[in-house]
Amino acid sequence: MKLRQLEFVREIARLGSFSDAADIFNATQPTLSNAVVQLEEQLGAKIFQRTTRSVRLTPFGSYILPYLEAVLDARGEMEKACESYLHPDHKVLRVGLSPLVDMALLNDVLQPYRREKPEVAIYFKECLMDDLGGR
Repeated sequence: MKLRQLEFVREIARLGSFSDAADIFNATQPTLSNAVVQLEEQLGAKIFQRTTRSVRLTPFGSYILPYLEAVLDARGEMEKACESYLHPDHKVLRVGLSPLVDMALLNDVLQPYRREKPEVAIYFKECLMDDLGGR
């Protein structure tokens, strides 16, 4: 499994189109299609239901999409953590929260902090309560 395959799947699912996703990645539609087929073979099930007119997630695709996004989000967090470690002047605040928390309210609450500390990048991580305790 390659991260690029996961990126392709996420973008195809978001756009509902192999060709539109290919444009974003400056790749050909067959490149994306082959990558998705390889991933589907590795995972053991179809991710997309394809017709000549539409692309949509299969039930399996809908099931795995949050896991796929979590992997890609974790990669982004790791990149930011490396940046923070290697360049301590780059400040990061990670906020773990329950899926029950209202993000609009949380953003309102954090606005004064953001105004006071614009150099700090804030990342949110949605976790179940058991996971939050462990983190």
